[in-house]
Amino acid sequence: MRVNVGLCSLRLTRILQNKMTEHLFQGSEHSALYSKFRPVAPQSLIQDILKYHGGDIQECVDVGCGSGQFTRLLLPHVNKILGTDVSQSQVDEASRNVKDNKATFRIGSGESIDVEDETVDLVTVCQALHWINTEKFYKEVDRILSPGGVLAVVGYHFTKPYEEKLMNRRSLSDALDDVYRGTSAYWSQERKLVDAGYKTIPIAPLRDYLRTDEHYTEVDGSLSDWIGYVSTWSGLQTLRKTEGEERSTRVLQDFEEDCLNILGGNPKPASVIQLKLRTKYWLILYRK
Repeated sequence: MRVNVGLCSLRLTRILQNKMTEHLFQGSEHSALYSKFRPVAPQSLIQDILKYHGGDIQECVDVGCGSGQFTRLLLPHVNKILGTDVSQSQVDEASRNVKDNKATFRIGSGESIDVEDETVDLVTVCQALHWINTEKFYKEVDRILSPGGVLAVVGYHFTKPYEEKLMNRRSLSDALDDVYRGTSAYWSQERKLVDAGYKTIPIAPLRDYLRTDEHYTEVDGSLSDWIGYVSTWSGLQTLRKTEGEERSTRVLQDFEEDCLNILGGNPKPASVIQLKLRTKYWLILYRK
């Protein structure tokens, strides 16, 4: 019997990646950090989804819901919503954060959505498509969407301070980029899909493809808030699990020190140094 070693290796890699994805976001501490520091999508993006759908949304499924941040934004516009995630701790966090009779959260993957055929008006996936087998996901979406139903794929780039880029001067964004490069060994291959804005992910076999990259959210926060956001990075979480708490803490301390030096050696604590933090989003829409 001839064994296709390449195919077996590919399947094994996919199994290991699925397991890694499942465990990467486990743990109540990480889920709480995720809930506290991850950016919240702008209302303009939600309105674009609603306008594209153009009708009443009775049933919605939010795949890869995490701590329920995006689910909560959809609540006022739907009759019922199901949020699914591969992580039990994220599902628990979402249940605590979103207390509404219209919302239900449970364990589930994008490759196998426990919903009846053609019963859903809107499927959303925010900053999670890169963790999912898109071929299986698209088939599931096509199965559960009612005719005319919509798939909304949302993603965002790293949150960075909105600052003027001065020639020959190091910026806070440069400091962030250094942390990303310095932890590159601890990021999954899927991160490259995010860096490319999902442009390298296959397009769904649905109709009326529409993409926009104009949305962004801007909030006033502290340097501590920004460092807290960086601590939720999956690469930092992997480093923490691999190298230990002391090593990951040192990375964040070095990042803080670098930022303070860029700000002119500001003697104030990071918690009182105010920044305007901007996150750029992309939105991809399809219709069945």
